Amino acid sequence: MSKEIRKRILPSGWYPDKKEEILKIFSEWDKKEQKNNEIKAIIVPHAGWYYSGEIAFYAFSFLDKGIDTVVVAGGHLGENDPPLAAKNRLFDATIGDIDNNIELLGYLSEEIKFHEDIYSDNTVEIQLPIVKYFLPESKILWLRIPPNYNIVLKTAEAIHNYALENNKKVAVVGSVDLTHYGSNYGFQPHGEGRKGLKWVREVNDKEFIDFVSSFKIAEAIEHGKCNFSSCSSGAAALAAQYAAISNAKGGRLITYKTSYEISPADSFVGYAGIIYE
Repeated sequence: MSKEIRKRILPSGWYPDKKEEILKIFSEWDKKEQKNNEIKAIIVPHAGWYYSGEIAFYAFSFLDKGIDTVVVAGGHLGENDPPLAAKNRLFDATIGDIDNNIELLGYLSEEIKFHEDIYSDNTVEIQLPIVKYFLPESKILWLRIPPNYNIVLKTAEAIHNYALENNKKVAVVGSVDLTHYGSNYGFQPHGEGRKGLKWVREVNDKEFIDFVSSFKIAEAIEHGKCNFSSCSSGAAALAAQYAAISNAKGGRLITYKTSYEISPADSFVGYAGIIYE
């Protein structure tokens, strides 16, 4: 039997471990702008908040405020790995607890076999305080999705069917970082320094962003695997696929940066915030 509550696992270097510190950061990030409240799918990065937290926060601010459940899909899985789901009743989001939508998980499990996610991983956990801040009454579903098109398609369709059958508003968040470039990651096909940075920005990350924004789901997954343009392409693909079957017109890139802008180095990572309108 799963534990009643899943406590945070990541240390404070990923995001603050005190409620007051988190709320202070959020107050600095929150622009209080009026935004489109029909958004039900977004893609966000999942590095430590120092690098990409504000990008994720900004994308979350576009979500429909009437959402009943937020499916947060992470990754860090291989193509042949099984999809994972956290099965605890509650999640510790540091600024408060969030209910797990056990009903939705049961519905999906009729079509897809989820192994229990009991592992330390940043892709979902790092988003929890942001979900709690913007959607304090919403439940969540914690998933990690492999870069496998068949699993992505079945999961997106099942989430969509659940929302329709139960008259619920469900949002899907794909948590994904983009190209990991440089000697630290064993990937630098276009040289070191600014030459490699230019290629990542203008070619590799751009191609992946274009694929998920235009609903070329299978191409996005393949690009992530073959071009190392995504550490969690299955998560991004799930958000894009859900947006597509929910009749969104396409994805819009609202923020793009790399860790180089924050901490210049020969090794760096790309981050994108995308909303589906």
